[in-house]
Amino acid sequence: MASLIAPLSATECHRSNLASSKAMLAAADRRVFLPMYGFTESFNVSVAAALVLQRLLDAAHESRGQLPAAELAALRLQWYTELARSDEQLRTFLELARAGGAAPFADTRRPEAHRAEQRADGLRKASFQCE
Repeated sequence: MASLIAPLSATECHRSNLASSKAMLAAADRRVFLPMYGFTESFNVSVAAALVLQRLLDAAHESRGQLPAAELAALRLQWYTELARSDEQLRTFLELARAGGAAPFADTRRPEAHRAEQRADGLRKASFQCE
């Protein structure tokens, strides 16, 4: 599948009641259909986008992080600036942008102490047992 993906690609996702523009359809190399099984009638647009993007990233993992450094820095600065909700956050985010962004989490799950507490309270129990 990686050979089918252009080095620079665009993906358009929208609600099913909205149509793609004629310009987008004319520029498209291909359209993608997401099959649905069982009692599913439609996917939430964020679910559909996640499914498509995950497949693309799985197929062309070498394409990750291909933005030129200057473009990446400009996008990061714009994103952090728009994300800030206070002057204090803006100062913190601008420091992060100057430092090249925040370090990625090694583990995105909640800390084990939180997970253990949830299990102890019975709020979140696994539906299966591992032996």
